[in-house]
Amino acid sequence: MPRLFAPPALVAAVMLVLVLATGCRASAVPPLTWSRHPDEADGKASHTLVLMFPGVGDDGDAYVDQGFVERLQAARKGVDVVTVDARRQYFAARTLLARVDKDVLRPARQRGYTRIWIVGLSMGGVGALLTARHFGNDVDGLVLFAPYLGRHRIIARIGRAGGVRKWKPPVGKTTWSVDLWRWIRGYGEGKRRPIIYLASGTEDMWAKAHKLIGEIIPPEHIFSGPGGHAWTVWSPLWTKLLDAGVINTPAD
Repeated sequence: MPRLFAPPALVAAVMLVLVLATGCRASAVPPLTWSRHPDEADGKASHTLVLMFPGVGDDGDAYVDQGFVERLQAARKGVDVVTVDARRQYFAARTLLARVDKDVLRPARQRGYTRIWIVGLSMGGVGALLTARHFGNDVDGLVLFAPYLGRHRIIARIGRAGGVRKWKPPVGKTTWSVDLWRWIRGYGEGKRRPIIYLASGTEDMWAKAHKLIGEIIPPEHIFSGPGGHAWTVWSPLWTKLLDAGVINTPAD
């Protein structure tokens, strides 16, 4: 059973390993484990795949336990789901992107999926963004639940600049979070990027960062509800997202 939320101290400690999360190098870290949840209701092959990355303290099956997979497939016919155990060890070993590509994206392409969305929650949200940044041609859209977007220092710096559009990224060697925000900034410049939907609690610990990214995506793609960093906030927001038409399939 997944936790209702990860304690802030645990979240903060685990997020420190994301400083190392930019590489695509080989390592002794084992392949990602994942669970496939095909939509077999109509017996037809699906062309839409949704990957689900978990947050701190959870594994991919938390999405099953919280009803995310069931509700998605009830609302969208012909959508297959893969829940991915993208845990902190892959961030710390800098193997996340290489493993996602080899263990998930390549097999998905071989299976004939033509549309791929990623749902990422908390730590899984930044994992989804990093994946989209490196493999953007393979990703059509992102649904981010309360994503971690970097330390307070970079968030404050962007805020003092007047927002993402006015912020001038530093040149030269930078941190992973600066590189990620530079890529995010491309949304405000009209550059080709996967669609983003953002969902979070009004009292979330990273609300300031969510406000910044919300300035450069369509307002109709932003969903919020009362509460903090917890499944009790994200679960009803998932229902609202589905009711609003997120991850529509070609037949919808």
